[in-house]
Amino acid sequence: MEFYDIFVQAIHDKKIIKVTEDTEEKGRIERTAIPYDFGKSNRDNLAENPDKFHMYHLETNHTVALLPEKIVAMTVTDDSFDPADYVTWTPTNWSLPRDWGAQS
Repeated sequence: MEFYDIFVQAIHDKKIIKVTEDTEEKGRIERTAIPYDFGKSNRDNLAENPDKFHMYHLETNHTVALLPEKIVAMTVTDDSFDPADYVTWTPTNWSLPRDWGAQS
């Protein structure tokens, strides 16, 4: 299963993921995260705005957006999450549809 498919399934199942990223600064790092969305970044004001994996990094309490080519591993954990605990804004533009109630 490709990373995209794993990520989408984790969104639908409301499961926490583990992602290993290849970074220039720190080498490979593993993140435990809540999967948010896959698509363009609203913060990038670049002519080229590639699709990224958007997630909430649980260890640092920050949202991160990772380029697909930087990800070397992704697994779904057995741990579930409640979107209401992590989506504290009113979502209006998810790229991926989901059934998260008020957080959809």
